Amino acid sequence: MTTIQKKKRLQQTAFSANNTPEYKEITSKRQTEYYIEQNIDAHPDALVMFEEMKEKKKEWKKPSFSGVFHKPDAIDWVNLEDLIISEDLAQRNPLAPDRVKKTVAMAVNFDPRQARPLQVDVIQARGGIYKVLRDGGGTATAGYMTGLRKLPAIFYNATPESSNYNFRAQHNYVAKISEYTKFLSDLNKTKDCTERRQAVNIFDIAKSAKVNLDLQDKNYDMTVDALGLFKRTIRRFGGDPNGTSWGEYQAPRLKEALNAIEKVYLEQNGKLTIPGSFLEALTCFVHVSDLKLPRDATERQEYLSAFLKELKSEYKLDETMSKLNAGSSNDYGWQGAIALMKEWSKVMPIKNKGRGKKRYHKFDDVDYKMVEASKGTRSAWNS
Repeated sequence: MTTIQKKKRLQQTAFSANNTPEYKEITSKRQTEYYIEQNIDAHPDALVMFEEMKEKKKEWKKPSFSGVFHKPDAIDWVNLEDLIISEDLAQRNPLAPDRVKKTVAMAVNFDPRQARPLQVDVIQARGGIYKVLRDGGGTATAGYMTGLRKLPAIFYNATPESSNYNFRAQHNYVAKISEYTKFLSDLNKTKDCTERRQAVNIFDIAKSAKVNLDLQDKNYDMTVDALGLFKRTIRRFGGDPNGTSWGEYQAPRLKEALNAIEKVYLEQNGKLTIPGSFLEALTCFVHVSDLKLPRDATERQEYLSAFLKELKSEYKLDETMSKLNAGSSNDYGWQGAIALMKEWSKVMPIKNKGRGKKRYHKFDDVDYKMVEASKGTRSAWNS
C-alpha cells in the first residue's frame, strides 16, 4: 500500500453516517474512528512514556510469538494496521487519559503467552469491508508499540448494530466501561428510550453551561472531570422540583455554580478542569443556601464570585475539598456544602464591611444540622 493510499484510508470514516445530531455535536472537535497507528501518532506522549518505562526495565526485548503455540498453523492472525477502533460503536480509546498508563505498561511488559486473541468484527459498510476491533484494543495498541504488526485473532461476521451491542454486553460482565463511554453510546441511540432521554438531558445541560465532559477532548475551555458526579449533582442538588424525571431536568443551581466558577477560576485564553467533587459541593451549597442568597440574579452572582475569589486565594481548586475536610465520595454534596457554609461565615461578613445596608447571611449550627439531616436534598429545607 502506497503512502497516498494509506493517508486516504486513515481519513475515511466507516460508521458515522447514522450518528445522532447530539453525538455528532459533542464529538465534532475530535476523531472517533481511527486505525491503531493513527491513534498512536495522535498521542505522542504515550510513546514518550513507553520509552521512559522501557529504559527503566532491565534487558527489554521485543516480544515474539515464535515457539509459543503448539499448533501454529491453526492460529488465525490479523494485521494490526487493518484494524479500526470505532468509538461510534461504543468502543474505548486505549490511549484516553484514564487508560494510557495501563496500555503503556502492557506494552513494556508484553508477554505473548498471556496475550488473548483479539475479537474482530468483520463488517460491510459504505461499500467496503472493515475489520473492527471489538475487544482487545489495549492489547493491539500495546503490541503495535513494541513493534509487533500481527496478533492472533478471532473473526466474527457482524453488523454495526451487533458490534455495538456485543461490546456493551460482554463488558457488563468482564470489564467496566467508563461512565462517559456509556453516555456517548446512549446519546447515539436513534430510538427513544430512557437511556437516550437521560443522555440528551445531560448533553443539553452541559451545552447550556458551556462545559465539556470528555477529558480527552482538549478543545473546550471548561471540563468536568467526572461524568458520574455531574449526573448525580443534576439529580440531587440541581434545583429542579421533586419528582422531576430524566429528560426534564434544567439544573438551575448547577448552572449558577458553573457560572461562578467560570468567572473566578477560568483564566483568559486558558483551560480549566473542574473537579466533580468541588462542583457537587458548590452546587449543593447554592441549593441549600437558595433563600439566604439575594433574589436578584446579578447580585447573587456577585456574592458567589466574591466568595469564590476568597477560596481561590487560599486553596487550589483541585485541593479545596480535602483542605476543607470534605472527602467522602458518597457525600461530597452535603458535606462539602457544610464546609463551604462555614468558610462563607468566616470570610463574607468581613468582605461586607463598608457596604451600607447590604448584609451577607452568616450560617450557624442550626443551618449545618438541617443540611446534615436532609443531606442537602430536601428542596425547601430552608424555607
